[in-house]
Order: sequence, then structure tokens, then C-alpha cells
Amino acid sequence: MQASVLLIIVGGILPQSLKGKTFTCDLLVDSSEEPPSVRNYFRPNIARANSFSTRIQISAVFTGATTACTENCFSNVLFLPGLEASRLYKIKDNNTEDQLWEPNGNSDVEDLYLNIDGTSKNPNIYTRDIIKETNTPVATSSAGQNIYKSFSKSMDELKSSKKINEWKAYTYDWRQNVRDIVNNGTNYKEGIVLPVDTLRSLVNTSKSGKVTIVAHSNGGLLAKALLKKLQDDKTSGVSDLLDKVDVLILVASPQIGTASAVPAMLHGYKQAMLGGLLMDEVRARELGRNMQGAFGLLPSREYINRVSASPITFVDTIIPSDVTTKMVQNFGSAINSYTEYKNFLFGNEGRTNPAIDQIKLPINLSEDLFNQAESLHNDIDIWTPPNSMRVIEVAGWGLSTVASFEYYPRFDCPGSLQNCKYVLDEKPRFTIDGDKTVVVPSAQYMSFLNNTEKYWVDLPEHNAELSLFRRNREHKDILEVNQLNNLIQSVVQKQAITFDSVMKNTVPINTSNYFRISIHSPVTLDAYDSEGNHTGKVCPPNSDFCYIEENILNSSYFEFGEGKYINIPEDQFNKITLQGTDIGTFTYKSEKVLPDGTSTVLSFVDIPVTRQSQAEITLNTTTQNPELKLDMTGDGITDFTLNPGVKFDPIVNLQIIKTTINSLYVPPAKKNIFNNSIDSLICDEINTKKRNR
Repeated sequence: MQASVLLIIVGGILPQSLKGKTFTCDLLVDSSEEPPSVRNYFRPNIARANSFSTRIQISAVFTGATTACTENCFSNVLFLPGLEASRLYKIKDNNTEDQLWEPNGNSDVEDLYLNIDGTSKNPNIYTRDIIKETNTPVATSSAGQNIYKSFSKSMDELKSSKKINEWKAYTYDWRQNVRDIVNNGTNYKEGIVLPVDTLRSLVNTSKSGKVTIVAHSNGGLLAKALLKKLQDDKTSGVSDLLDKVDVLILVASPQIGTASAVPAMLHGYKQAMLGGLLMDEVRARELGRNMQGAFGLLPSREYINRVSASPITFVDTIIPSDVTTKMVQNFGSAINSYTEYKNFLFGNEGRTNPAIDQIKLPINLSEDLFNQAESLHNDIDIWTPPNSMRVIEVAGWGLSTVASFEYYPRFDCPGSLQNCKYVLDEKPRFTIDGDKTVVVPSAQYMSFLNNTEKYWVDLPEHNAELSLFRRNREHKDILEVNQLNNLIQSVVQKQAITFDSVMKNTVPINTSNYFRISIHSPVTLDAYDSEGNHTGKVCPPNSDFCYIEENILNSSYFEFGEGKYINIPEDQFNKITLQGTDIGTFTYKSEKVLPDGTSTVLSFVDIPVTRQSQAEITLNTTTQNPELKLDMTGDGITDFTLNPGVKFDPIVNLQIIKTTINSLYVPPAKKNIFNNSIDSLICDEINTKKRNR
């Protein structure tokens, strides 16, 4: 059979992927004579009609000869987005559509809650589109944040220029286990859609008969689960669709998990949106508690075995605090085995589940849901791509990324000294070997394979290039980096990749010092660079919500419990300002991290503060050490200039208290009595120091 005849019969050009397939079709014959199509193309006597208007059936094998591609024979593209990057919807009682994600408030988040078995409490939630640009709390505009806008435009350009026939994003309900999505599909408004069907549709229209998969973040886990299934299908003779995938590009994918997922699930850490107005950490933790998709992001067995930094560490006092004591007794100073890691997640050291709103205390994770994630990783972590498949791993690099989370006892005196006790507190520890969410060893997990290429996006360098159009790119919007989109376009078009100061094929070298600043106290913490750009928390007057600004180049700000943290490059540091919010003391810690990873810590310890207290920390031009100017009265005049010290200084402390009392509306006689008492204590302290020399 000539292929051209078959094309006429079906009414269109068939894709090369159908080469070798057998087709059957009916011919309508309106004469007892040999039909012209039969006579001309099938040769005589193959088919004849015995009467008028008779249908006959013929079979033919498609040779593929007439649709061979001769120009721009490039593969279609399947895009798999990351966690929380597909919008989720439901139909309201009035038959209108309600967007639940991105949320417009915490009630939308509650609508996304799941049952203890991981199934959705609302079974009718569906998805439709990826987030090209955020649209909450306002409709898409200049106020929105681009997520996949540049990437989508890049793919559209390939299609419009006829380099590829098509690209599609497979959106999915990211609350699900990615293996369940592969096997059972995800809910669209029109019904269930399987990723394998989307892949097959792209194969069927591809110029090359093949598809390139681009996967971001959690989409990488979905891609590997899909390819593992296709590999099993090929082995069992069910399908050869695996051979139709020519390239796999994994972008910032936590292939073996990420350490930041641990505090996110146990505490809702860094999950608040718009200061909690759209989603607070309480709802975030409740959403994640039974979310199979989130369990898949926890460090897997391979992470614990391969990544040197323990995801969880513990500290206790010399005298047992009864706060972290059981943790230290059961796990030591750090988790160093997979068994210990699971025991901690399940609370097997003896902790109980806290109340919903007690986010400082870790919840106990579901063993059943963890076991499902463990089974997933047992499959995909050992998956090896076929030699015919080109595999590319791209990691974001250079931003402060959680490497571990430390639990420690903090001495707290709420209200009065009589109420002093140890309470559980947590603090993160960072590495710059990541993109603010995923560390490089997880993003480049398969790089030990001979056919895997690994590349890095130098995010600090990219962010510096943005200049006045600054928005610090990180994990969630890494596909807004032009050089990365250029790499993807080059791979699709089978061109050489161009490398520069941002897109690199060698490990980036850190040449910058970083300040990691933390404070636990009733004060605000704000950083400014020399141009007045701000990183910190903004609480507009007469408003019910606050929001985070990170306008200083490559800086970050976040809070956890009473702790406030800022990471900032030394060359961007100009000043830190503090404003008292209550009566108490503050300890300001500044850790200076050098390019080789060594660090020095300088602190201002137990400095008294009131609501009117203000402070400014700058770097001494001679020593480059932090210097604190303290205004206790709020009149704009510096009362004390302090240098850092490792211990509490009682003399300075008493002097500050004296200045504070003198600024208050207190009767003069009482002030004199108080001042005399303070002066006496200062003299005693001075004499004690002299005797101890």
C-alpha cells in the first residue's frame, strides 16, 4: 500500500510515531465496477463491490514515508510543574468556579484539607492551568509574581516559529502522591486525565516522533515516576512509549528530598503567604499534615545516606532541660541514620501531638503516609534512564538554603522572673549550595551516571544582573532566568549550550562573605543597603496584615517563633535597625561566614529594651565588626555605643536600665532612690571585677 492513499482515506497527515501501525477503514463503493481508488492504488482484484452503495473494509500498514520531516525536526515538549504551581478549583453551590489555589484566604486553604489516608475531603477539586503569574491577592498585573511566564513564552516562541509542533503543561493536583497521579491521573473539570495520555498526544504530533520532558521541582519526581512506569511497561511488552522520550531535563528537582521539608511539615515553617492573610502557618501545617505530595519531598533514605549535613540536630543544657532531653537521649546531637530519622518524624522519643495552633512544637507525622512516600522513593531513587535518553540536571546555586534544623532549649521568663522556664525552640542552619529550597546534591542526584549532564544556575550573579528590575530569583521562579530558558531551547533544537556567568557547566565558586543575623527578643529586625533597599517585615499602619520585603540583593528574611533571621551578603550590608515592641532584653547574633565555610560569631548579649528603644547596627570602618548605637528614650540621640561581647555585661546593663528609668515619668524622689541603688550595684560590680583580676 502506498502511504499517500492512507492519508487520503483518513483525511489528514499522520505523525511519524504511527509508523508501522496497521489501520482498517471502510470504503464506500457506489458501483459494481472496480473503484478508482482500488484500481489506481491497490491494484486490481483486491476489492470489488457486488452491488451499488456497498461498503468494504481494507487494512493497510503505514510506512511513514510521506510524512518524513525535513526541516526543524525537533521534539515536542511536555512540561511538568512543581508543587503548588498548578491552580486548583472547585464548583460552588451557585455553579460558579472558585479558585482555591492560589488561595484568597485561609478558608480556601481549609477547603484543600485532606483525610488521614491522604484523600481529599472535597473529592470534586480539579486543576486546569499552571501559574504563569500569581493572581492573588489581586488579579494578574504588575503586582503579580512571575513563576512560569517566561518559560511559557519561550515555549510559545518555539511553536510559533515552527521549530516544534506543540508543547503542553500537564497540570496536576500536587496534593497527591506522584505515583498515584501516574497510575490514576488527576482530576480536570472534564474528567480524569493521565500524564501518559498527554505524553502520547505529544508523541503523535511531534515532528521527530519523540518528546522532551522538562520538569521543575516536584515535577521531577512526577517525571521519574512516569518514566519508571513506562520502563516497566516496555519490559512487560505493554508499550514502547519510553523510547519516545528523547531528553529529560530536571530543573531544581528535589530528587531525594529536601531538608527544608522537615520544618515545613512539622511546623508550617516559612509557608505563610502575605503575612498569613492568604495562608498562615497553622493552616499550612494542617494542609501538609495529610498531603502525600508533601511527604514525597521529605529527605529519602538516599538523602540521609548521601548528604553530609544531618537534616535535624539537637542541643540540651548541661543540666537536663526536660525540653530536648529525650531527643538527645534517643538521637544524640544529630540524626545520623535512616532509622533515627524516621523515629524522630513519628515522635518515637515520646513527644505528643501539640494543639493545632502550637506551631513551635513539632507534630508527629503519619507512618502510613510516610511509608507510601518511602515506597515511591524506593522505586524512583534507583531508576536508571535508558542509554538512549539524554538526561540533564540543572541546580540553582548560591542562595542561603536550609541544610538542617536545630532543636534547643531556650530560657524564657514570660511576665516575671517567677515564671522562668525552658521552652523548646528551633533555628535553621544554612548552606549556599542551593536555591533557597533544594540543595544541589538532591537536584543533581543522578549525576553519577555516565549519560547525565549537570549544570548550575548562579542565582546571585543573575540577581545582580537584574539591577533596577530586581526581584531576587530563587527556587520557585528559577524558570524566569533567561539563560536557563535559553539552555532549554538549545537542547530542544539540538544546539550547543551557551555558558556564561549565570549558566555554568562547572561548580560555581563562592567569593562573598555572608552575614547570618538572628535575634530572639521583643524587637523588630530590618536591614538596609546603601541605596535604602529594605529587607524585613513591613506592617502598614491601620492594616490587619504584614508582609515580607526582600529588596536587598540576594537577601532573605523570615521568622520562626520568637526568632527573626536575616541572611545578607557582606557587600550589601549597610545597617540593621531594631525597634522595641515590649519590655525585655535582646541578644543580637551576627555570624560572618567566609567563602571557605568558616565563620565567626559576634553578639550583643541581653541588652535591655522597652517599646521606645531604638538601635542601629553598622560595621566599624576600622575593624569591620558590628557596632551598636542604642537610643533608649526614642528621642533620636544615641545613649550608648556598644561593641560586641560574648558574655552578659552587668555594668552596661545597669547603666542602660538607669537611663531608661530616668526617661520615664517617675517622681524625682523615686528616681533618686532608684539611681542610688543602681550606682551602688555598679560600684559593687566594679570592685568585684578588680578583686578577680
